[in-house]
Amino acid sequence: SPQTPVDVNQVRPADIAYIAALGDSITTGVISFNLAEEYDGILESFSGNSFDMGGDGRMETHLTLPNILRHLNPKLVGFSRGRQGAYQNSVLNVAVGGRSSNDLPRQARELVERFKKYPASSVQSDWKLIHIFIGTNDIWGLCTTNNGTTKEAYKNFVREAIVIIQQNLPRSIISLIGTFTSVPRALAELAAEPAHQTKDQTVVVQNVFDNLYEPLRKADGAYDVNFYAFDVFHLSKYGNSLVAKQLWKQLLQPIGNKTTTNDEMADGSDMLACPDEVYTCTRSLVYN
Repeated sequence: SPQTPVDVNQVRPADIAYIAALGDSITTGVISFNLAEEYDGILESFSGNSFDMGGDGRMETHLTLPNILRHLNPKLVGFSRGRQGAYQNSVLNVAVGGRSSNDLPRQARELVERFKKYPASSVQSDWKLIHIFIGTNDIWGLCTTNNGTTKEAYKNFVREAIVIIQQNLPRSIISLIGTFTSVPRALAELAAEPAHQTKDQTVVVQNVFDNLYEPLRKADGAYDVNFYAFDVFHLSKYGNSLVAKQLWKQLLQPIGNKTTTNDEMADGSDMLACPDEVYTCTRSLVYN
């Protein structure tokens, strides 16, 4: 934009100055290594390959949401590089492998602390895109021990994280990415709460995984085993790129019409969604 927007409804992708994320091992890029010889028997995170936070390479060599945004705004801050571990690699990616939604408030506070390393004037005035993607471990508990997280408890943990972020990090677009079962319904209810929607703050749900009810299939109907890491749970580097492509598309889709089918997720072409010249890209990020 010619000037930094003051209204969240006018924010364009190139206006986003910071990208950040809360979550679990999917966001840290666990075992999404580039080459098989990089795996050393440890469930190590390759956060530079993460679909919503990875910044290794560039858009043409590895598709991630930060790499797309960096193509539009080379000054983007916050994305992760290399292997997760040291702060200098994870940057504003505060996700932790193996964690459930009850860790989100702590992660939100950690994110606020990390933002203190940046100029206060920039943190106050520049736009931030913050992803929250968590829930697989909550549901795992329900499936294995019948002691997982209930829908209401999940909502409460996510809500607490949202409040911490919005109270401390102005001009934040909080992007909630659902997993499956009760999670998308819980997130939709949270995003609809009026308290989270203001002129310079918003919460919006991305439905990247909502309609994927079975393992990904290729065009010929065979299961696409390359989508997953070797544990058939986490995403491979290739799988991360497919998810990133759909997340970008959903950022450009209007509220209430954000969908990704199995066929769309399996589309390995290099064509990216693109708005026309008169379309305010991130108008679809928010509730108008």
